[in-house]
Amino acid sequence: MILPLFIIGLMVLSVFGVMIGGISSGEKPIEYNDVVFNPTNEGYSFSSNGFSYLIVNSPLEIEGFFTDFSNELWSDVYARRFSKIYLDISNQNTIAAANEIYQNLKGKEDVFVSCSEDHKEDVHCLDLPIKSCIGEEGVLIINFEVTEEKENSYESGCLNLRGSLGYLIGASDVFILKYAGVF
Repeated sequence: MILPLFIIGLMVLSVFGVMIGGISSGEKPIEYNDVVFNPTNEGYSFSSNGFSYLIVNSPLEIEGFFTDFSNELWSDVYARRFSKIYLDISNQNTIAAANEIYQNLKGKEDVFVSCSEDHKEDVHCLDLPIKSCIGEEGVLIINFEVTEEKENSYESGCLNLRGSLGYLIGASDVFILKYAGVF
């Protein structure tokens, strides 16, 4: 089930990259907070704390998104309150944003895809765990929703990200950068 999601995510990210013009071959590495970001055809690669990451946006493009997240979320992440992270892919329009986090944190954290109760009968959700934001201790659930207005909220292990697909991918990149200690 993960392989089709990965392929779909790559296809969506490729289309997104073409839509915004892609990365020019002459682009030079960016240094941000003592971390070097190397431009690639897929975005920007960097290493931090012995791990490699690949994000779509440069940190300069998305640093303003950082303030959209609550300090409580970052406190919980750094306190290692979560032993598992579930990325809700109930809405297939948001798979690219979920895939951004999944691809960068798999192997570093226990990261899984899931669906919400409202979508448990959807074909793409049949073999996935059903998760809700109602008090599962030690679990972070990240919900994505494409909307016209951007809005983030965090409460008790539930992070809700809302906005355009571009914003959701940028917010996912911010989550990765904060996780990696860049922000």
